[in-house]
Amino acid sequence: MGRPRKIRLPGDPPEPEPVLQTEVVEVADEEPEEMLLEELVDFALENRRMKLTPAMVSALNQEYRNNVRADDEYGKRRARECADRLKRATHPELHPGCPRVTTVVPLLKNEKGTWPVKINERVYVGKVEVWECEYREILELIRSHDQVEKERMSDTRAQTELDANVMLAERVAAIQRA
Repeated sequence: MGRPRKIRLPGDPPEPEPVLQTEVVEVADEEPEEMLLEELVDFALENRRMKLTPAMVSALNQEYRNNVRADDEYGKRRARECADRLKRATHPELHPGCPRVTTVVPLLKNEKGTWPVKINERVYVGKVEVWECEYREILELIRSHDQVEKERMSDTRAQTELDANVMLAERVAAIQRA
C-alpha cells in the first residue's frame, strides 16, 4: 500500500466522518473559578516554552500570593515554581501593549555632586530607549529627587536667613552697648 493520494478521484470511497467524543467532567467541591485558575497555573507551569497570556499571568500571580507564606513543602515548592515562571517571562508577556519610548534622562544634582538614575543597578543617563512603564518610574524618581532638593534648599535658606538675622541682631546690640 502506498501513500494516500492528495487529490481524490471520482471512484474513491468517501472519507469517514470524524466521530466526536464527549467527556463527562465531574464538578468538584471547589468553585469553577478556582478550578480554572489551578488549571491555568498547571498549564503554564507544564508548558514553559509557550508564551504567557494575561489570564495565565494573573493566575500565576494569584497562586504565588496564595502559597508564598505556606508552611508545607508543597506550598513552598508551588510558590517557587510560579516565581520562576514569572521571572522568565518576557516584558510583552507581563505588560502587553506597553510601547517603547525614547527619552533623555538628566543627571541628578545636589550640593555634594551628580549621579545617574539607577533602577535595579541599571544606570539610565542621556538618551535611552525604554519601556513606557520604566519611563514612568524614571520620571517618578526624578520628580521625587527634585521635591527632596526643594525641601532641602528651603530648609537651608531658612536656616541661613535665621543665622544672618541672629548675627545681625547681635551686632546691633553690640553697637548699642558701645
